[in-house]
Amino acid sequence: MWEFSLYKIGQILLPFAKRKVGFVAWVKVYLSYLSDILDRLRALRVVSIRDARMTPQICYLEEYLNDMFNTTGISIQNDGALLGPWCFYDMPPVGEVDFYAVEPDNYCYANHVTTEIDFVVAVPWALEAECSTIAAYVQKFKMVGKSFIIQMK
Repeated sequence: MWEFSLYKIGQILLPFAKRKVGFVAWVKVYLSYLSDILDRLRALRVVSIRDARMTPQICYLEEYLNDMFNTTGISIQNDGALLGPWCFYDMPPVGEVDFYAVEPDNYCYANHVTTEIDFVVAVPWALEAECSTIAAYVQKFKMVGKSFIIQMK
């Protein structure tokens, strides 16, 4: 039903006496705006069906993101324990208030600043400019109450 040509239908519905080159061209120009609306409706239908089939499961979310950005590099890791060396102390050292670094890549936070991450979305460096869009889609489809971060790989 969705794969038909509005131009062909317009030409078939013309009376035989009116099927001259100029008149057929005029009818096609007249139908071009309707054809554009129909093409947009078809694209919206495809996106809506894909969104309706979407579930908050990790495998579907990963497949959805990879299809959206035409890549296979986006992956979702289930546990946030892969975030790196985190050190937790009762209070910061003297003179430091919010956070402090023991080593250049090792950040230590006080106990009251802790946060739990439920999953990590690993994105290739080629999609660095699309991180905000990826985060918006993950936020839209993730389960309520789950938190995530995006890591570049």
